[in-house]
Amino acid sequence: MTKLLPALLLLAALTAQAKPPAWAEPTFESLGLYYDHAPGTSQCTVAYRTGADPWKPGYPLVYNAREHQYRGSLVLLKPDTPYDIRLELDGAKTEFQAQTLSENLPIGKTTLLDAGKADTPLVIDQGGTETGWHLVTPAPGKKFVSDVFNLADSNVVIAADYVILRGLELKNAAIDGVRIRKGVQHVVVEDCHITGWGRIGGSRS
Repeated sequence: MTKLLPALLLLAALTAQAKPPAWAEPTFESLGLYYDHAPGTSQCTVAYRTGADPWKPGYPLVYNAREHQYRGSLVLLKPDTPYDIRLELDGAKTEFQAQTLSENLPIGKTTLLDAGKADTPLVIDQGGTETGWHLVTPAPGKKFVSDVFNLADSNVVIAADYVILRGLELKNAAIDGVRIRKGVQHVVVEDCHITGWGRIGGSRS
């Protein structure tokens, strides 16, 4: 073990050095930007481009004293597209590349909802994976309507990762048409008609 210790320390040092100072967290049409850097004396400006396009200015990053880093976002981007990003702070430039997510999500499991109306919340507690999302949608040619008449906080509660909610009609939730439980990630809501929510308030239980 004594002989291995220097090698382990070297590996830890190399791993720490390999962490980039600036990086992006992607969504389908945006990139969250993070830059580990002490506060500068000027704004941290942002420029971005795709391919051979000219550089475009982004909104300057804002320093977060609690996390000791600059943060910001690029929005209205194209899905599944690589972007060059350049940050400049006090005359020093940092460049890196990031790519937005693809909208062509692989489906691993499909739950077809029966046609008709529901007056209690639909709870989705089975998720998918990055390579196989869980699609919840009405059966082909059918219509699923949830109307909880302001007697429930939500029409749909999503309690699992990698879920796609598609083509539902959701009405009269006291607080949220779709509630995503704390800690749940990778949820897509598309082609849903959500009306009348948040008019009464609720228990948030």
